[in-house]
Amino acid sequence: MSYPDLFSEILVGRKTLRNRITFPATVGNYAQQHAVTAQMIDYYEARAQGGAAMIVTEGLIVHESSMPPPTIVTLYDRQHLDGLQRLAAAPA
Repeated sequence: MSYPDLFSEILVGRKTLRNRITFPATVGNYAQQHAVTAQMIDYYEARAQGGAAMIVTEGLIVHESSMPPPTIVTLYDRQHLDGLQRLAAAPA
């Protein structure tokens, strides 16, 4: 098979991606006590450095009624904001 456009830029909304490689949402279970960990950041960073221009994170819990396992990050707890900011800022 040939994919002539795979490594060409594409505009998604207002963001130009360097290629068309997308890493889909997969559960790595690298969070601890519902917080982002260095291992989680390293995991996604490696996918970006491997060539993925777009990364869809694993599911994140938005409300405390979900009762997630401790290996899933919760967004509703502000104490986890620092980890989420570090994840978003990880270099590609």
